[in-house]
Amino acid sequence: GDRDVMTYLNSDDMLTPNAIRFAVAKFQAFPEVKWLTGRPCELDESGQLRKIHETQVFPQVTLAAGLHDGEHLPFVMQEGTFWTGCLWNRAGGIRTDLRLAGDYDLWRRFAEHEALYSTEVLLGLHRRHSGQLSSGSRYTEELEEKALNSALRDERDSIWAGYRNWHANGLATLPLHSQVLQYDSSQDTWVKQYRWLPRGLAPARYVAEGRSRKMGRVEFQDGFSAEEYADLHINLGRGARFARLGASRLVLHSDAHGVHFLMLRLRNFAESATLTIRRGEQTVLTREVPHTGHDFDAVVSAEVRLEPGENLFEVTVAESPEGPKLGLLVLCVETVPAELAF
Repeated sequence: GDRDVMTYLNSDDMLTPNAIRFAVAKFQAFPEVKWLTGRPCELDESGQLRKIHETQVFPQVTLAAGLHDGEHLPFVMQEGTFWTGCLWNRAGGIRTDLRLAGDYDLWRRFAEHEALYSTEVLLGLHRRHSGQLSSGSRYTEELEEKALNSALRDERDSIWAGYRNWHANGLATLPLHSQVLQYDSSQDTWVKQYRWLPRGLAPARYVAEGRSRKMGRVEFQDGFSAEEYADLHINLGRGARFARLGASRLVLHSDAHGVHFLMLRLRNFAESATLTIRRGEQTVLTREVPHTGHDFDAVVSAEVRLEPGENLFEVTVAESPEGPKLGLLVLCVETVPAELAF
């Protein structure tokens, strides 16, 4: 019925103690909440807890567009996600023709009707092991071939373009926030809060003799890792990425022709690492970066000639034989026209 509280659980996953009681209590306390999800966490094959993820943010607009597919934006984990019978009935239930991506499709249709609320609480435990049905490319193939038609893919790509514009430039044309149920210790009660999707800082503005200009936008492509989580204990902001050993691709966006200063802020965990940046056959920068750990940053710069639009560069990292093979952690990459730098 409409007042039922529903969930489902894969055979190798678990609910935490009192998860069902928690969900029922929150649906009663907040009648406007129609579905909620807990903080994702992982078990290994033996059932040992190995990772607790950050509280996720699931804007209704990106959920309804199908962007939470693990490729564009994080999944909604089905273990620890609860919903009401009325939402299930309005969305039409689960599609039985989808063997792997049924949860993805259900969440997308739920979001056409109601916002998903995240909580800080651990409600479900996801077990990771080899041979899972959803591992590899099978999940993505079913999602692309059966869960989305061409119109839905076009809508997804349009919303993704808006998200990327906001992420790069700070121009919010979409409601990229979601609702979070948070416990307020000062009031001894649960409250609703807005939380925006995480992003790094917008490009800095270079200021010189009364003039200021936004520094060039950078796009990390093949070869770079996913964004690292922010960690205030080591002064690590969101948006840092590893340039893996070998070649990575970096695109510098410019709205002006001419010589620019390229500046990179880095951290290195090997005994030494050599950073080389090329544009085609031209080497524009080769620097040996000292070992920094998380104790300090290394900053390198070079002059580059940019054309209006996209400028593609290749980044390669070579490390000393000893030490961990991590690559360089790239904290920040920015450009500024040379005439402004003097």
